[in-house]
Amino acid sequence: MTQQIILFFSALAAHWLATFGGFALVIMGIVEKFRGKETNKTVYWFFAAGLLFVGAYQAWLDEHHNTEMVIAQRQQAEIEKGDLQRKLGGKDAQIDYLKSHQTVTFNPTITMPHAHTAASLRLSKFASSYFQENDQTKTIGFVEGKPVSFNFFYSNTGTAAAIETKAFAKAYVVPNSSLEIEKKLGLEFKNLSRASLNRQSGSTVEPDGKPDDYWFTGASDSPLDADEIKRLVDGKEVVYLLSIVTYKDPEGAHVIELCRWLQPPPFKPEVWHYCHG
Repeated sequence: MTQQIILFFSALAAHWLATFGGFALVIMGIVEKFRGKETNKTVYWFFAAGLLFVGAYQAWLDEHHNTEMVIAQRQQAEIEKGDLQRKLGGKDAQIDYLKSHQTVTFNPTITMPHAHTAASLRLSKFASSYFQENDQTKTIGFVEGKPVSFNFFYSNTGTAAAIETKAFAKAYVVPNSSLEIEKKLGLEFKNLSRASLNRQSGSTVEPDGKPDDYWFTGASDSPLDADEIKRLVDGKEVVYLLSIVTYKDPEGAHVIELCRWLQPPPFKPEVWHYCHG
């Protein structure tokens, strides 16, 4: 209630100042100028009191206008609410109809046989290139005057021939096994293998699954001396083997990469680990 009274007197003061200060005083000032004498103070108070009633009437008109606007807005909102409810009722009826008349359609999943056959080269084994003369079943990894050398054997267990089959492998003798060493060896091997594969014409490996259908050799750059063999046997140096095989079949081009290192002491027993990376 107090808030409403404050709003009324604020509106009354605004209208009174506008009519008395902005209109009556200007008119009386003009009259005084033409008459050449000052208007009696009583006249000022008469106009001020009369215009106070005019300001009250204008404040009432403003509030009456605002009330009419609120009533009109509420009526419009009720009309829009009724329209929305009628539309929603129509949608609900449509939904109920569709639920009661819905048709379930099943789309069968058809599995078609693959049109292409594919080759599948698999590593059968890799072993030292050197053997004892009196025992062909035991491998000897390190021979003085010979590089570290290993043979890789692949078979095709797929249903199509592996054409343009190319391969490259290399053995490395390094101080230890670590991710940092692998990154360095990998970068060198990548450049060497790219050059070697580009020079090769490629072979065809038929899909008969024989373990020695396709084989190749990877060796270190330098032959071993007695001191280096001792360091390898004592576990002070480590052997890394890296290889890559590429081939094509009706499915496209394929790449097989290998990276392993030999746990020291070597061949006691022979334990190979996958590379850290």
